[in-house]
Amino acid sequence: MPATLLALAATAPRNVLESACNQAELEWVLDTRAIEELLGRRGAHPGSARLRAVLEMDHLGLDRTKSKLEKRFVRLAKETGLPAPTINEWISIPGEEMQCDFVWHGHRVIVEVDAGRPTARARPLLQRSKA
Repeated sequence: MPATLLALAATAPRNVLESACNQAELEWVLDTRAIEELLGRRGAHPGSARLRAVLEMDHLGLDRTKSKLEKRFVRLAKETGLPAPTINEWISIPGEEMQCDFVWHGHRVIVEVDAGRPTARARPLLQRSKA
């Protein structure tokens, strides 16, 4: 994977490189230590500086969509003026943990976008009990 990302960094547009790094992070296969070792050995490679810059992004792997439908939903939310949600966030709900497509904590809303359904569904976040 590190050599592939380095080769991609030398030839692909930055948004493609960012997308590949984000996808690798979402799939838990981005090994930054191995990439740093590779960059140490091949620091003069044409893609080295670009790959380093992408890996330094604070939001790598966060707020990233996993499907075309999610990307369309993000675009629709922006166009309608909705506040930015967190995307693909893991939420602990009593008895389980689930990854939610879109979460608006301030409004206590989760939206799941399913490819098999023609519409998105929404439900309020569970009220947290005060102990």
